[in-house]
Parts: sequence; structure tokens; C-alpha cells
Amino acid sequence: MKRTRMMPLVGVLALLVGLVVPTVATAGQPSTAWREFGYGPNQSRSNPTETLLGPTTVPHLHEIFAASLNAFDIRSSPAVVDGVVYVGSEDGNLYAFDATTGIERWRAPAGATLFETGPAVAGGLVYTHGGDGKLSAFDKTTGALRWRVSAGDFFPFSSPAVVGNTVYITTDGGTVLAFDAATGQRRWAKRVSSIGLTSPAVANGIVYVVDFNGMVFALDAATGALRWSVKRGCCLASSPSVVDGRVYVSGERLDALDATTGALLFSVPNGGGADGSPAVGGGIAVVGGFDGNVYAVDARTGATRWVSLVAPGELLHAGPAIANGVVYIGGDDDAIHVLDAATGASLFTFPTGGDVRSAAVVSNGTFYMPSDDGFLYAFRADGSGS
Repeated sequence: MKRTRMMPLVGVLALLVGLVVPTVATAGQPSTAWREFGYGPNQSRSNPTETLLGPTTVPHLHEIFAASLNAFDIRSSPAVVDGVVYVGSEDGNLYAFDATTGIERWRAPAGATLFETGPAVAGGLVYTHGGDGKLSAFDKTTGALRWRVSAGDFFPFSSPAVVGNTVYITTDGGTVLAFDAATGQRRWAKRVSSIGLTSPAVANGIVYVVDFNGMVFALDAATGALRWSVKRGCCLASSPSVVDGRVYVSGERLDALDATTGALLFSVPNGGGADGSPAVGGGIAVVGGFDGNVYAVDARTGATRWVSLVAPGELLHAGPAIANGVVYIGGDDDAIHVLDAATGASLFTFPTGGDVRSAAVVSNGTFYMPSDDGFLYAFRADGSGS
């Protein structure tokens, strides 16, 4: 059953009742912040600190809120930091919601749509890469704009990656850029392709990017100098994941490359193609396929661990997330799917009112996922979270 789209005035109510003071984790509560697209700059899409949601608790998940994003076709992956969920919307706003209640803390004009890109949170700022090609930094508590700079082409597919005092993004014209995180001053720019690049992954002083023609590039994070490049099939629309000295990319197949040299370590089927970025954690690499299956392979060898059909006759455009023995993924069957990471068995399914193409986020006992029906959904199991 499709959810009726509503536009609650939660932002106005929040201001009226003064709900603008950030919540903080209580003593002894685990800190499992999901700070940017892919969890961290290496884009593992795996939260190794999550302990509250696991295979025995996720069957008891229940919806705790559905916050309106005032638009359809929501592909922005959320960030969760200090009790606040930050997420972009096609309506051109960056939203901040209370992570427990879903009450709107603030919204800020991002200058253009945040249709495909997710925010990154670091050093008291929230960074966005808008559809007008501009990189913006907002105060994470108030939403006040701190700075905004031109970053290149319109309608980028790149979410920011933040490492130390540097923000990395890519453009639809094939350029990788690095900016000072405090001021927005450009540090370097390196054009590596003539077509679009996906979100960068940064690990061990190297920036990894892929283009839509199947090229994988490794650049020095300090200077932008090219370290290596390699061709892997065609049509790479997913972002790389860098874990334990390996770069995982998914296009026509799921490939693992040596992070230092670019040498191919394994290449395995992924359902005839995938544009959702791979997740790597707990010894497995996971990707959703265009055939409706979720594929899990051994992260070292590429050997198949399991294949689980979750959306017969539909595509899986969303990138999965892994946390504490559980895989989370959305599908074009309008549903959110939660699987056992050891076996692929279904643990929980939730129908929404639209395709689910955003990447999932798991933080402090709560699971967040936007849907094309215009809502940000949040789930918790009885007894988990605060």
C-alpha cells in the first residue's frame, strides 16, 4: 500500500516549542555517528561500532517516524551526528531532523537541488554539493551558511568526502577538486576524464574516483597528482569502497583492485550490472544487482557467500549498508529490505510509497532510509537506541 504524501509543519512546530537544542549521547551510550555518504571518507558503507541492532533484534524493527522532505525522488543519503539526521532534498533544502523524534530542527536553502548527493558532517559544519555545482558549508547546529564556492558543473553525482581539513568532491565534467574545509578555498583541481565522476573515496593519502566509462583513478590526496588509472569494463556509476588495501568497484561486475597499484585481485558477477555502491565489512563485500538479487562475496577471495532474491523483476539501484551482522538495502519494488549478513535470509521488509534508491544509514540503534515517496523513514527495535 502506497503511503499518502503529506507535508507536516514540523519545522514550524519545532520553532514554536523551542525544540532547537541539540541532544547529546548519554554517558555509556555508544557513539556510532554516520558522518557522510559511505559512513566515512573511505566509503566502506559499513558501521563497525553499531552494537544495538543485530540479527536477533532487527526482526523487531518498527517505524519510529517518517519525516517529510517536501519533494519526491529522494536519493540523498543521510548523515547522523550528535542526535541529528542531516539529509538533502530535491526541493533544494538541507534538512536537519531530531534523530529520535523526526522533528525538524532547521532547514537551509542549499542553492539548488540535492537530488543525488548526500551531506557530510565534520568540524561543526555540514557540507553539501548542490545541483548548481556549488559546494556549501553550513553550521551544523543552526543551519547558517558559512561559505559557498563554485565547484564546477551542474547536476553533480558527487557527495563530499572530508578528511582532516580538506573536502574532496568530483564534477560531472571529470574533475576532482580539493577545498579547505574551514574557508572553502580551492587547494587543487585535477581533470582525469571528459565525463562524469562518482563520489570520491579517500584512504591512506589517496583519492579514488571512477567515471561512467569504467575508468578507476587514484590521485595523491595532497597534490592531486595521478598515482595510477585502470580500465574496468564500462558504465561504472557507483562510487568505490576502499577497505584493507583494496578498492571495490561495481559496474558490469564486482571488482576488487589493489589500492596501491590498481592490479585486479578478483572480478565476480553482480547480476548483470549494478550502480549501487558496494558495502564492505565483516569479511564480505555486498552489492545489489539489476536482477533483483543481493550478492555477498568473501571480501578477500571473491568467493560467493550467498545470493538473496529480494525484488523479483525489479532493479536494486540503492547501495547497501552493513552493520553488526546485518545488511540493509532498498529496491525499486518500493520496499526496504533487511538481511542476515551471514546467510542472506530476510529479517525485515518494509513497504514504502516509492522506489528506494538512497543508501541506508545505521547509527546508534536506529536505521534510516529515504524513499522516492518523499519521506525519510527511521526504524528502531524494541529496547534499542535511546
